[in-house]
Amino acid sequence: MRLSERLRGLKRRLAARLRLRWWRWTLLLLVPLCLINVSVSVFGRCRVFPLSPFYLRYKLSALAAYAWHRPHCVFVDDAPMEPLLARAELRHRLPCGLLGAIVQVESGGRPHRISSAGAMGPMQLIPPTARALGVNDPFDPEESLDGAARYLAAHLATFHSVRLAAAAYNAGPGSIVGRAVPKNGQTEIYVERVLLALAIERRARCVPPPPRASAVEKGAPVVNTSSPTCPVQKIRFTKETGCRNDGSVEFCLPANDKKVRAAVKGIARKVENQGRQRCDPKTELLFSLPVDVESGSCVERRGGMTDRAWGQVCALARLPQIRSIRPTIHE
Repeated sequence: MRLSERLRGLKRRLAARLRLRWWRWTLLLLVPLCLINVSVSVFGRCRVFPLSPFYLRYKLSALAAYAWHRPHCVFVDDAPMEPLLARAELRHRLPCGLLGAIVQVESGGRPHRISSAGAMGPMQLIPPTARALGVNDPFDPEESLDGAARYLAAHLATFHSVRLAAAAYNAGPGSIVGRAVPKNGQTEIYVERVLLALAIERRARCVPPPPRASAVEKGAPVVNTSSPTCPVQKIRFTKETGCRNDGSVEFCLPANDKKVRAAVKGIARKVENQGRQRCDPKTELLFSLPVDVESGSCVERRGGMTDRAWGQVCALARLPQIRSIRPTIHE
């Protein structure tokens, strides 16, 4: 009896120790995993499941690059995006607006963004691609834009097509087979977003403004200084007051028009409420367009919009599916 009791006691002690060790190992694995994903979500401003085990090496590399870059921003602000885009496109002979369109779809113009897959900066370069392009600081707009411009220029030289170059930027050049956009459920939507953003970028940055009529000429009509081609009747604010809100403007889109919704998602994000637009919950969806200093949409906080941001708003207002665009809070 004594031997059997000792054996049972030994089994219970071993089981208790194993259970304790199991919990310890679980915590040792889950706590760092959760810290990595939460850090990416907070600093990179993206949605990541806290216990996601995917792309951990890329996420750690992105966080390390962010930690190295961020202190520089305390002393020197990042350079404005618009002149950098124009210089990079001119230097690498890219079509005007293409690099800006990729920036809008990839990061929304936010230089410090980190994706759930560990892609970094305004051009969302993953660590291996950044190293291959010689980009030491993917969060530096000038360095990131120059590297991505070289990457896009190589794709254009290979495929001779903006559509295929955008597809190669998203899925890799090896995915382009038979000069067709890969049908993987993501790249074809990505390409449509880039093409819509490209049209908006071209109207905002590349198309020269129409000549104004001389005020000296007799009988000259009065010219609308806000832009003759912009449907301002749809816009419930002006270029000078567009940034006097909480960081966004909003509009409704038909819920059943998947093509337009998929394309607009590259610029604006869907919001799960009716908003000030009073979108019909049965037939419409509310979209929000970020308008803030960080994305390069505002000249200054609570001030006016940049030419590029105003061009985006005007291009959206030209879509027949959008009936009006208004600020989220202030008029």
